[in-house]
Amino acid sequence: MDVIIASGFIVVALASFLVLQRYIVWAARLSQDRLVASNLAQEGFEVVRNIRDNNWEAGADWNSGLGQDEYLVQYDSSSLIPYSHKPLLLGNFYNYVSGTPTKFYRRIIINEVDSDCLDLVSEVTWRVLEKDYSEIIEGRLYNWK
Repeated sequence: MDVIIASGFIVVALASFLVLQRYIVWAARLSQDRLVASNLAQEGFEVVRNIRDNNWEAGADWNSGLGQDEYLVQYDSSSLIPYSHKPLLLGNFYNYVSGTPTKFYRRIIINEVDSDCLDLVSEVTWRVLEKDYSEIIEGRLYNWK
């Protein structure tokens, strides 16, 4: 009888350990995905900011090419791409031209506040085990020059 009780305790302990191990692996993967998504969202915001800065340097209107709409951008974009639900590809960098499709989707949303201010949202979404996740960076771009 004591052997059966001891065996039961061991089985419960091992099962608990395996469940905990699975949760730790899942949490680590989710944390890694959140880090990648956060950096991709920040990159999207910075690309749009760079387009604004390049407009100034070229002597164009500060918001040229930054109309109110939804867009795609990649790390080397000099203009915005009309939005379509396309996954980012991973080659040497995340982009939309070549590489392996990833689970990450990036969308840039621009709303005009007034003639000197744009609301900017950079959103990265992904799906893991039938659950949707997202990282969002919001801010404003100004004609401060």
